[in-house]
Amino acid sequence: MDEHRVLRAEFVTSAASPGGIPEPGVPEIALLGRSNVGKSSLINALVGRKRLAYPSSMPGKTRLLNFYRVRVSAGRGATDLCLVDTPGYGYARASGSERERFDELACALLARTRPSRAGAVQIVDIRHPGLESDVAAREWLGALGVPVAVAATKADKLSRNRLRQALDGHASALGVMPVPFSAVTGAGRRELWSAVLEMLRRHGGLD
Repeated sequence: MDEHRVLRAEFVTSAASPGGIPEPGVPEIALLGRSNVGKSSLINALVGRKRLAYPSSMPGKTRLLNFYRVRVSAGRGATDLCLVDTPGYGYARASGSERERFDELACALLARTRPSRAGAVQIVDIRHPGLESDVAAREWLGALGVPVAVAATKADKLSRNRLRQALDGHASALGVMPVPFSAVTGAGRRELWSAVLEMLRRHGGLD
């Protein structure tokens, strides 16, 4: 399928603790990235809505899992999934208790035993390949056995030559070639949807 048309996208709920995470339902794709990497902008661009997700006014401020239910055309029909925005990792001012809360929330969401766990999109800033926190998050996701696609945001900020160099740097550090993505130009939207829907197929949530 060349184009992925979003038929519906809506905020469902937020969870501040593992006990607040909804019961498993439609397949879930977790979105993880450093604070201020542009997760909210990516969500809005991905679903074609300007104000579905709101960025925090201060990096590292978001402390919740935010669930967005999306219905997207897929093949001859349509499918439902949840995009789950997670708190940003790697924020220097985060306290030990805040980092523990992120770990607790993310581990509950991405547990092997959670039947709705379909995969994750790790979001990185294309201008900064090989950051320690990005590498650590990639290794952590691998240890959990989570299928992962990588999106490199702010691709519009680099020239073509610098873009290729940055992508190669990310691929070397993370072990996978990222999808270059721009919320400004829409570049990478089709490719990222293809990666998400492939995770759903492997999960068994898409025919």
